[in-house]
Amino acid sequence: MSPKKKLFEQFARVAKSLASPNRLDLLETLAQGEKSVDALAQATGMSVANTSHHLQILRDSGLAESRKEGLQVIYRLSDDQIPTLMGCISRIAEKHLAEVERIVANTSTRAIRLPPWGVTSCWPGSSRARPWSSTCVPPWNTRPATSPAR
Repeated sequence: MSPKKKLFEQFARVAKSLASPNRLDLLETLAQGEKSVDALAQATGMSVANTSHHLQILRDSGLAESRKEGLQVIYRLSDDQIPTLMGCISRIAEKHLAEVERIVANTSTRAIRLPPWGVTSCWPGSSRARPWSSTCVPPWNTRPATSPAR
């Protein structure tokens, strides 16, 4: 296998780890700061076992890091550029997938919690800029977005 193919194989490994709504939800939650497996499970509505499985995939692909704190395992994003990557993916999906616009148009503002890199069109009544884009945040998404502490 050529060195180029070997590199692409590793790039694909990272991309594959992004190919799960559950893992995207975990990344969005970790973008708010480091959290324990239990806290991540609660925040995402997954079981602890399922959360641990998805976190292991994120860790193996280099997108998340973990440390032990007593009996708990604490996770954080491995790189400050991950939210930027998520913003790029979001903007491409918004630009080229009509389903994204349909989902947002047909979803009650009370029923959706968009990620901070989420839908880039400005929402009616919203003027708060997203930290990772130059667009607006829906008024129901007021969680502050911060980079994980290093």
